[in-house]
Order: sequence, then structure tokens, then C-alpha cells
Amino acid sequence: MLERLSVPRRALDFEDYVDILRRNIRWIIAPVLAGLVISTVVAFVMEDTFVSTALIRIVPQQISTELVQNVSSQDVADRINGMAQTILSRNTLTTLINQHGLYKKDIASEPMEDVVNKMRTAISIKPTAGVAMSGKSLPAMQVSFSYRDKYLAKAVCDDLVARFMGQSTVDTL
Repeated sequence: MLERLSVPRRALDFEDYVDILRRNIRWIIAPVLAGLVISTVVAFVMEDTFVSTALIRIVPQQISTELVQNVSSQDVADRINGMAQTILSRNTLTTLINQHGLYKKDIASEPMEDVVNKMRTAISIKPTAGVAMSGKSLPAMQVSFSYRDKYLAKAVCDDLVARFMGQSTVDTL
């Protein structure tokens, strides 16, 4: 019985779609504008974070192993991990925090161990595919540090690279 009461409807054409859009335009524009305002406010409230990055090329042993025995039998990746653990130790990071005056607000309100963990997460050490040099791809590693002051980020990244270079010369001696 209900089938007989249904009213046949015509297919919607372009003018019908324009009319629907005109009647409901505020339901489309309002969320777009709200999203724009919210994203702008969030972008201004968030503090800036600068990332300083350095690329360290790893040069393999230049002297033949027949002339000089390799002092370290470790793989290059193991050496990098060992140096990274030494550099990311609590003592080294505490020295860097105090030397450069990092995380002053956090030091006042949190224990030093939490501040050290925060700095440890801001440091990234990862091996990269390599640096192209005269047709060869030499292994390398990328060291980066994220901080809200770009000059301090660069200074700390330079200090980390210097510590890696110093640790490398200590390991090879």
C-alpha cells in the first residue's frame, strides 16, 4: 500500500545543486573559517623550535691492514653507538646544559634528571646513506639538536660534533 503513495521525483540538475549550495553556504564556510582561526591561534601560541644539523663523514682506515693492525675490531656502527652513548651520558649532557645555559625554566621547576632526558630527546644521532665523494658513497652520520633559540641550538650542535671528533681521536689512539 505504501508503494502507491510514493511520489515520483525528478532528477536533480545543475540549478538544483547551485540552489542547495546557496541555501547551505554558511554550513560550509563557518567550519573553514573556524579551522583557519584555530590553526592561526595555535601557530602563534606554540613556541618556535630550531633544529641545527651537522653531517659527519666517516673516513675508513687509510693505511693498509698489512702494515698496521687495526686497533679496534669493532664495526663502524658499533663505534658510533659507543661514542653516542658516551656523549649522551648524564654527565656530558649536564655539562652541556650548564655550559650553554639551556633549559633555565625547566631546571628551576624539575629535577635535573628530567631536564637531561628532555635534552636527550632533543638530540638526534643517526647514520645516513653517505656523502658522494668522487663517485664513491662514504658512510656518514647526522647529528642534530632542537632548541627554541637558534644560536644556542647551533652552538650545542657544534659542541656535540666537536665531542664526537674528540671521542673518535681518543678511540683510535
